[in-house]
Amino acid sequence: MDDLLVGLDIGSSKIRCLVATREDEGVPKIVAWGASPSDGVRSGVIINIRSASQAIGQAVTEVENRGYEVERITSGISGMSIDGINSRGVVAVSKGREIGTAEMEKALEAAKAVVIPEDREILHVIPQEYIVDGTSDIMDPRGMMGVRLEVETHIVTAPLTAIRNLLSAVNSAGFRVEELLLGALAAGEACLTRDEKNYGCVHLHLGAGTTDVMLWYKGAPRFTRSYPLGGNLVTSDIANVLKVSLPDAEGLKLHEGSCYPGLLADDFVLIQKVGDSRVTEVSRSQLTDIIAARVVEILQIVKTDLERSGHLERISGGVVLTGGAAQQLGMLELVQDLFRRHSRVAVPMGLGGLRNPVSGTEWSTCCGLVLATAKTRESSVSEVQKRSEGKGIWDWIRLIVKKII
Repeated sequence: MDDLLVGLDIGSSKIRCLVATREDEGVPKIVAWGASPSDGVRSGVIINIRSASQAIGQAVTEVENRGYEVERITSGISGMSIDGINSRGVVAVSKGREIGTAEMEKALEAAKAVVIPEDREILHVIPQEYIVDGTSDIMDPRGMMGVRLEVETHIVTAPLTAIRNLLSAVNSAGFRVEELLLGALAAGEACLTRDEKNYGCVHLHLGAGTTDVMLWYKGAPRFTRSYPLGGNLVTSDIANVLKVSLPDAEGLKLHEGSCYPGLLADDFVLIQKVGDSRVTEVSRSQLTDIIAARVVEILQIVKTDLERSGHLERISGGVVLTGGAAQQLGMLELVQDLFRRHSRVAVPMGLGGLRNPVSGTEWSTCCGLVLATAKTRESSVSEVQKRSEGKGIWDWIRLIVKKII
């Protein structure tokens, strides 16, 4: 069914696929979903195309078993080398001529004239504001008169090999990538409110293998970075310190531990060390200390980079958490203490059929990918008309994505 809206989130621990349909101009409605253990992926990057392709096929097969034939997919991308920079583009406007879409696109092209390594590719060019003859904070300059048009943009880049390997893995599974979007950007589309984007917020997408960060202000991203640090490191720490298996360590992290002191009674937890048939006890406070030490380290690295960017003090919308690791007990309290701002764990919005299990924050990227796909298909007019009528950052993202794919 070519009219399906399909989002694919290739994570370090799970690969998730979400399918929605849309009738006329209604809200997209979720009709099927599937998930599989992730294989061939480390820190958000595909390291084994065959294994990743099989895992992708397994997740999509769950969807197809519900009666939906998948052909095109909108995929998210994350990873340790994704980065964002801010750039300005300037173009001259013919005297006496109104500013139109052509001039805006020329300004965006000028903003792309930044030096990036040959092994990287521009993934998104997102306009932050336009400036006409010195007048700033203009979101849409079309129809205005001026002789000089400037645009402030946020450019997201990714390793070229990471993009190609992802496309290869999806293609090998028998599907075609329709669009490729930064996972954190997609999650923000599903979970962030307009006020949070406008007044400014830090969006932390906490996954098993990566922590993706986007800082929003005045409706556009100002800072983007992905770190190869996630919940898997916490699991590994528990396993190494307590000498338990990784599956047992994951269970202790999710069901017995916290990353914020005082939330649980300081009693004892039963563990079984690797190679030892005996069951022993460990204090819950020790388990909390192990978890908290790593989580604080990750968040402090993020906070330091945000402070260096110069944008952190400008925001007033707080910190928004998404992703599977955001559900760790005590995470919300720890973030609020460290960033000294109100925080919330966000869940997807804007889709029909949101119910368990796909209503949780771990599905935020998939939901955002579906919403983004719906926006690119919402008009049946020609591409020229689409470009002239675009009203948001997704219109510009779509143009850049098509050049990559």
